[in-house]
Amino acid sequence: MLQVEWIPARSAHHGGGAYLIPRSSVRVSAFPLPAADREAARDALWRYALPELVGWIENARHSSATWRTARHTRSWRLAGNATVSRDDWQPYPLRRTAG
Repeated sequence: MLQVEWIPARSAHHGGGAYLIPRSSVRVSAFPLPAADREAARDALWRYALPELVGWIENARHSSATWRTARHTRSWRLAGNATVSRDDWQPYPLRRTAG
C-alpha cells in the first residue's frame, strides 16, 4: 500500500564534462486498495507506516556513503489492523514484528 525508494546521486554528462549531481532523492508511492480495506489501511498508515517512513528517510539521509550510492526500498502492506514492511524487495514477514 506504501513504498519509499532511495534514489542515489548520479553522474551526468552535460557540456562534455562529467559531474556528480549531488542530491539524492526519495520517491514515495501509495497504491490503491480495495474499498473494504481502506479504513483499516488509513488507520494503520497513521499509526505504523507513516512514522516508520519518516524514520526510514532520516536514517537514509544519515547512512554511510556506501549505502547512499545504491537504490534502496522499503514497502508496507496491510496486515490485519497493522502493517508489515520489507526492505529491498525481500519477502514480507508473516506478521508485524516489534520495533
